[in-house]
Amino acid sequence: MIFNDSCNTKLFEAWVTKVWIKKLEPGQIVIMNNAAFHRS
Repeated sequence: MIFNDSCNTKLFEAWVTKVWIKKLEPGQIVIMNNAAFHRS
């Protein structure tokens, strides 16, 4: 997924549900920083 702008909650949530969650495997750990869009 490529975008040419700053990230926001709507974009982050779309990426998580359509791309990232499908690639995660049981036992993997996700670490996120304190970006505002991560807190949604």
